[in-house]
Amino acid sequence: MIGDSIIVNGSISLENYKDILFDLRQLILLKNSLLISFGTTFFSLLIGVPIGYLLTKTDLFGKRYFNFLYLIPLFIPSYINSISWIHILGRNQPLSRFLMDLFSTDKPLFSPYGIIVVIFILTLSYFPFVTLLTVSGLLSMDDHLEEAGRLVYPESRVFQRITLPIIWPNILSGALFVFIFSIINYGVPDMLRVKTYPVEIFIQFSALYNDKKAVATAIPLIIFTTILIGIQWYYMKNRSYITLSTHHAKRHIVKLGKWQVPAVGFISGILFLSVFLPVLDLLMTCGGINTFTRAWNSARDQIFYTIILSAVSATVITILSFFISYYLERSHAKWKGLLDILTLLPFAIPGTVLAIGLIKIWNHPFTNFIYGTSIIIVFGYIARFIPFVIRIIMSNIKHLDTELVEAALLFKNNWLKILTRILLPLTKNGLIIGWIIAFILCVGELGTTLLVIPPGKAS
Repeated sequence: MIGDSIIVNGSISLENYKDILFDLRQLILLKNSLLISFGTTFFSLLIGVPIGYLLTKTDLFGKRYFNFLYLIPLFIPSYINSISWIHILGRNQPLSRFLMDLFSTDKPLFSPYGIIVVIFILTLSYFPFVTLLTVSGLLSMDDHLEEAGRLVYPESRVFQRITLPIIWPNILSGALFVFIFSIINYGVPDMLRVKTYPVEIFIQFSALYNDKKAVATAIPLIIFTTILIGIQWYYMKNRSYITLSTHHAKRHIVKLGKWQVPAVGFISGILFLSVFLPVLDLLMTCGGINTFTRAWNSARDQIFYTIILSAVSATVITILSFFISYYLERSHAKWKGLLDILTLLPFAIPGTVLAIGLIKIWNHPFTNFIYGTSIIIVFGYIARFIPFVIRIIMSNIKHLDTELVEAALLFKNNWLKILTRILLPLTKNGLIIGWIIAFILCVGELGTTLLVIPPGKAS
């Protein structure tokens, strides 16, 4: 795909890459993409780390429920949130009218379009990644280190001097996930009229039919995200991304006291903005039951198609991720580290670029049984989301007692029975969580689907 972008009229040429260096438009794309990514990452850290700490280390009221509720934003595709907030921030909507009356102005204080709103929506969509990895780091660390620190320091100093440095790689990994998901997001910037690299790539390929220019436009983005992937791998290569076990020794719990109400209010406010308000707006906008009936009748086939396709893709992704994860965790091969890095690299490629690559590979008469069917979408979902599912399942396998497998091999050298009776039951939590997250990501994917979906299909 990259090689094809440097071929012009049958000879090697860098014509498609001239604009990358000298076009002001490219600088605007770079500025917008970086502002969105850094802004989303900053505010996701500002929200996600405190929520992770409150859920793990304190006596937060209702944390049993908050431990599940904070994951709900991952179930709502970010572009769906965009639709809601465009409506919520509209000039004639209650929120805009209230703010206009409050500040005595006849102009809306907030436009539903622009970089600030993109950052706002992506933050509400992606902060759970930071929270999830913060919780994982806190649950994985040795409490004895904190206990020793409390003999000398107050709780705040223990967190600064001991807890934070230990869980920093997990926080950094969560931040990098958010940064990469933000910089390659196509749907939200497109809906909110902000030009970014994924939007430009889509326009070049789908509207202007210039696939070589589309690939050339993606190169700076791919280089940048690949560097970030390398940083993430370096810090997390010997750590668990997510702790899936729910059984832990008794931990020291910080009493919130007078901070109990602000803490509950903080988390509830974030959930209100990221889940309740957008969903409520969609329900109110849709109207009565007749609207839902008409929508169901007109889109029923597409809904089923999306659910079935996402479920099949999630199942394939989970199965492949299990075997890859087991090999990466248990193998002693010299090339294991290289393979580990390679499994992360798809994160660095925007969905629109990945779709172009799939089209280039499979759009031939003898491979039409793949390109002309839903299989091409499954391939796209596998390439897009298998890295994250591998990390989830690998975290579970890290805690697997290898002596059980070794003992089973000594008793009966039957890998199928060992797989079905030992490995799968012991890793079922990771497999279930991996499948659910893969399903959610597949349902919400837009950039890849729009480009590779077969003619006559809709999702």
